[in-house]
Amino acid sequence: MSFWTRKSFIALAIFIFALIPRVMPQNYTTYDEGRFWINRSQNFLNGLETGDLQQTAQAFHPGVGTMWMGSVGIILDRIISGTDHPQTDNMQYRVNIRLIMQIMNAASVAIGYLLLLRLIDPHVALLSAILWASEPFLIAHGSILHVDGLSTSMMMLSFLSGLIALYTSPKHPRRWWVASAVLGGFAGLTKITTFAVIGILFCAAWITKKRQLKFFFEWGFIGIATWFLFYPATWGNLDAVFSNFEWGLEITFSGHNNFFLGEPSSHPGVLYYLLSVLLRITPWLMGGLILSIFAIRHLKSLQEKQIVLSFFLYVVLFFAVMYLQSKQLDRYLLPLYPVLCVFAAYGLLNYFDWRIATSGVILAAAINFITIYPYPLAYYNPVLGGGYLADEFIMVGWGEGIDKVVDYIEQTEDAPCDLTIIAQYSHVLSIHLPCATVIPADQWEDAINTADYVMFYINELQREYDPVLEAQFSRQAPVYVARINHLEYAYLYAVDSTAP
Repeated sequence: MSFWTRKSFIALAIFIFALIPRVMPQNYTTYDEGRFWINRSQNFLNGLETGDLQQTAQAFHPGVGTMWMGSVGIILDRIISGTDHPQTDNMQYRVNIRLIMQIMNAASVAIGYLLLLRLIDPHVALLSAILWASEPFLIAHGSILHVDGLSTSMMMLSFLSGLIALYTSPKHPRRWWVASAVLGGFAGLTKITTFAVIGILFCAAWITKKRQLKFFFEWGFIGIATWFLFYPATWGNLDAVFSNFEWGLEITFSGHNNFFLGEPSSHPGVLYYLLSVLLRITPWLMGGLILSIFAIRHLKSLQEKQIVLSFFLYVVLFFAVMYLQSKQLDRYLLPLYPVLCVFAAYGLLNYFDWRIATSGVILAAAINFITIYPYPLAYYNPVLGGGYLADEFIMVGWGEGIDKVVDYIEQTEDAPCDLTIIAQYSHVLSIHLPCATVIPADQWEDAINTADYVMFYINELQREYDPVLEAQFSRQAPVYVARINHLEYAYLYAVDSTAP
């Protein structure tokens, strides 16, 4: 059996290993899925089917890659359910619409492994892929219909293909430049900031004196052509596309209601991103990163040193790009995580036999996933206090836990559809309990006398969104608290027992 045949079978095993935790049913809906990406995917598909291509310009990200995945997921749901009517209040519909995205992200890990084999030691490539497949933050974002998981996958594959063109394919670099450009174009089509990959590759080539300028011009042409080819709105209405970009720039540089080190903040800064990464990774990835500081000094091959330097540039330069934005969220650094997995693999394998390191990571990841399922998004590094302390450091919660509130209501109320609930994160609650009357918390004064319950959600409590309403219930015990991984996500209060 040839080398690449054996490695293809390993890649298939990695795909399955990555896919299983991503397709496992998750009963919660994130805020952005519920409010934006499910509806945007429906509008996108409707635009394609009716010929109204302006409907494919839905967001400033621009999120087109995500909407392509969601549209194919909707078509899949039609086949499975036998109906053309979107059932947004049906959990199975949301499971089906995510499936293509989950497969794409899992496949990217396997493809990434095959690309890494052309760049670094096979054992390092294998452990890197296993870490990439099993890190909870990557699993969480690789499981949902959103931009960050897909843009991370495409950007990483584009970067690896570009490195192969620069360092390990001297006879046929053009094919790898084309692959890098197409993948980079699709990454930018999903989230425009991932176009930074061409700048990172250029800096890597310049520093390591691999200055293939003509290929960078070709990359730019092919990447932009890919972007236009798969963005239907650009075929006839660029005004809508550019209008969305202007809207995005305004949001990007106008700050965001965030939370850091115990208080609300609009621009937390460098320390926020550093701490958020440390909170989101596993102890074994953290340990590998620490060990990599010593391991990389022992690299002997000039080519491998150049490749590792390129990985380092990827981390530093993309970190800088994200820091320049006023709006900062932990998931914005997700494209760094696959590269951090490579560094951690170097660190672990410098001190442990590859069989021990690989089997140890697989076992630890499996046990960890079992303990946190079905909420990988709620995982925080236990070395830094995990769920016990995460809400003291950064903003937490993106909709997880609200499903548990709804379960409680449906178990304790005879007629949950007759209820009126004032809620923070009201959009997510209304998706999980569509038959009830759900009132946004900022409209509480008009509804408090007729409401049955009030629900508070952790990240809006952190940011002090509704202080008067919160004060009204501060002395009352909640009837239910949704806890996940030692962290309290949602509080449900009965209105009829509120003190006047």
